[in-house]
Amino acid sequence: MIRITASVGRGGLNRASDVRVVQRALSLYKRRYIRGREISETGQISFDVVETIKHLQRRLGEDESGRLEPVSPALRALDQIKRTAGISFGANTFAGARNTVEILVSDGRFVSMGSQWGHVAIDVGGTVYSRGHADYYVMPRATYLERNSFRETVGLVLEMSAKEVAVIASELRRRVALKTPYDLVGNSCSTNVADVLEKVGVLAHDPRYQWDASRRTAVSPKEILIIVSRSSRLQRRNIYPKQR
Repeated sequence: MIRITASVGRGGLNRASDVRVVQRALSLYKRRYIRGREISETGQISFDVVETIKHLQRRLGEDESGRLEPVSPALRALDQIKRTAGISFGANTFAGARNTVEILVSDGRFVSMGSQWGHVAIDVGGTVYSRGHADYYVMPRATYLERNSFRETVGLVLEMSAKEVAVIASELRRRVALKTPYDLVGNSCSTNVADVLEKVGVLAHDPRYQWDASRRTAVSPKEILIIVSRSSRLQRRNIYPKQR
């Protein structure tokens, strides 16, 4: 049984012994469901610990506080993972879980090719797809947010059906495999996100203004932020402040 004496995570008491217990459990969770670098048992709270807690809470349909309480569904889920070492995150396990994707819109960066007007990526089930100038990057959510912590990012959490999430994930994987060269008008960070959203009926272009009306593809990060913020599917906005 996983036991902690007080809250662990963002805004928690974060006693070293409790943090180590949580880090050990989160490492198993992350290894099975997120992958990427494991969490070290340092006894100190970290960005990765908080983001992994939020990832679990999101899959459970809980408020993404980034904090575990001694009695909470997320802690019970971690205990079940520890005991079974093979639990599935299906409907029978987490009956109240919601299906969502999160659109991550970041501030511009003058020195980055193509990012002078900002950057857009999409988080699907804890995996972030980010069309960069040099490559199509795919990485765990915590890694992406840590790498982008030099600028502020706004997250738009959109409600989806399980089928819609599957359509988006499949289309993103297809685009990654194509290895099509970056193009500001037709294959940029923002056009990729806008195109996959519109595959499931989420408007992401402003139909009144198009850079290239004949192709109907070009869209800016700011335009996505404005249009998607007005969607009836929007559950909430997350703010990830600049940290360095």
